[in-house]
Amino acid sequence: MYSRTTRVVVGGILILLAPIVLFVSHLFISTHNKTQISENVELLEKGLRSDELYLLAQSQELNASETFDRHLQSGELAELLSSAIAEKDRRKLDGLLITDANGVVVTRTKAVQQRGDYILHSTSWGREVLNGNEVASIEAGVAFPLVVQGVVPMERNSKLFGSIVSSYVVDDAYAIRSQQQWMPRDTHIAFHVPGKGVIADSFINDEYSTLLAFYFTEGMNDLGTTTIRVVIGGDQYLVQSVTLKGSTDSPGHVLIFFPSKSFFYQIAIASATALLVLGVIVLLTLLLQKKKNMLLFGWVSIFLCAVVCVFVYIGSGNYFAKNAIILSLPHYTIYNSTLELDPPSATLSQQFEYRVGIKLLSGGEAINAAEILLAYDPQKIQVIEIDFSRSFCNQSLILQRDIDNNAGLVHIVCGIPGTGFSERSGIVADLFLQPTEDGLFTLKFAPETKVLASDGLGTEVLRYAVDGSYVIAKQLGPEETVSGQTLVFSPTHQNQERWYSKRETVFTWTQRNDSTYRYSFDNSIEDGFTSATSIKGDTLQVAVLTDGIHYFTLESRSDAGVQRVNYKVKIDSQSPIPPTVNVSTNKPHVGELVRFEFMGSDALSGLQSNFYIKFDDGIFFPFGNSFVTAFYESGKHTVTVRTYDLANNFSDTVVPIVVQSQLQAALGSLFQ
Repeated sequence: MYSRTTRVVVGGILILLAPIVLFVSHLFISTHNKTQISENVELLEKGLRSDELYLLAQSQELNASETFDRHLQSGELAELLSSAIAEKDRRKLDGLLITDANGVVVTRTKAVQQRGDYILHSTSWGREVLNGNEVASIEAGVAFPLVVQGVVPMERNSKLFGSIVSSYVVDDAYAIRSQQQWMPRDTHIAFHVPGKGVIADSFINDEYSTLLAFYFTEGMNDLGTTTIRVVIGGDQYLVQSVTLKGSTDSPGHVLIFFPSKSFFYQIAIASATALLVLGVIVLLTLLLQKKKNMLLFGWVSIFLCAVVCVFVYIGSGNYFAKNAIILSLPHYTIYNSTLELDPPSATLSQQFEYRVGIKLLSGGEAINAAEILLAYDPQKIQVIEIDFSRSFCNQSLILQRDIDNNAGLVHIVCGIPGTGFSERSGIVADLFLQPTEDGLFTLKFAPETKVLASDGLGTEVLRYAVDGSYVIAKQLGPEETVSGQTLVFSPTHQNQERWYSKRETVFTWTQRNDSTYRYSFDNSIEDGFTSATSIKGDTLQVAVLTDGIHYFTLESRSDAGVQRVNYKVKIDSQSPIPPTVNVSTNKPHVGELVRFEFMGSDALSGLQSNFYIKFDDGIFFPFGNSFVTAFYESGKHTVTVRTYDLANNFSDTVVPIVVQSQLQAALGSLFQ
């Protein structure tokens, strides 16, 4: 029989060990998670870099072998395309892009009918190529949201002859291949692009892809260094965001999903509980004096300790699952669809027809109909054809496909039967454009444009539509180069019809050696040259001091005369007014329905047509201007309502909610 002193010491040690075990376990698991995150990030970055260098090597080999020189020099574009497709297939590339000496795309193997754009002048990486530098990077694409590419300038006789771009398109196939080659077996990745959401993932599950499109939208913003816990299909993951590195700016993020080992925490908590219970049991033996009672007490204590540990293990598992974000499809209309043009901006050559896609980003919403009205200047372009070969619409439900090249209007109505279209993104229709006159033109979505949800009610769920802005360069003669005309580009603010929050702007232009240049940057085209500034070179970086619509005007003077070119920039860097939230009650009881209504405004760019809601420390969900919900846990809660303007600035309003239990509600009514 142990002495009373021994039992006191042993019991005390066991009780003291409980918090120590918890602390050490937490420290170990946290360190393990951080190490795992760091290793996963390193694997991802190494894998991406290896792809970039491989693609650069392919472009270098093609340049050194002068594979495309003869067809490019003779203008045999059909033969050039055939040769490029053969090389693309032989080298197992997703795409090959070739430009001429003017930086104009003459061949795209991945989007054959999309050519004629001045890609080298209108992108940051393209300017590097024009300066004679090679580029290996991941970038926002023109024909695709994200591409991994290796770019080499083709220099012949010390002059730029063209350029070669070898690329991988970042889509589901690329994400799956990357995950299998670089990452641990149970770890997954998803690529996220600002304004477009998740564009690719490695889960190989359509439902998971829809969930990711719904949850990881603009309303969630960048996770930064924060790690969150989510549940997908019953599996727990920790999610870490990694910023992609482009040649200048970041084109997006990669979300890394690695399995959450919550059972380690559960074991630690159960073990600490066991130590605590055993310590208490040892101390309780001080009250027992008879050996017979002691033996029975020991067996009962062991049984109770085991039962408590099992319950604690299960309960802690439920706690971790409960505090994770469970990704599931919503049972309400989420008003999360957007429309954009693909590409949204470009500088085009008159010598090519050009394809522009009307793209729907569903944001996880199931869609069963769309009505598109696009307005344009018929003096600048003619719409040759509306093509539905890439459309997600049912070919038998194309109800309207009208082109009016006199009024400058395209009208499309089409539907999707059954459960509708709910993939991340898809093409409503493609427009084939023929530029007819140089200068700026826009494609604008008319107010009558609609996207209808597949909810049995045909609810309109279009959050916003982004207009397109394009510049047509004049037709070049056989001996002319792009330096014979003044074209202005902005790698930072490419779409002249879109609102931007970034005030730092970069402008570039084509330059002639015999010309002098002046510029102005003002709120008005007419007043711009009252205080023009002389400038040398072909690049200007300037900060916009005030919000609003500004015009960069470049004047070139030469023996041939004076030419002025305007470039519009729309800046809104201010957050919208915080939304007004009306709530039916701030003190509901458990299970009581609470109605929320939202209103908001923005003085400049205007608001997007939906709101985002976050409960407590969760993530934001898209809603319309009202919703009804019930709270099933008593205590203090917060509801955060977020609104975005068209430049993607946001503001929040936090509403405190105190949920009363049934007992509290009964006592409250009694004392009233």
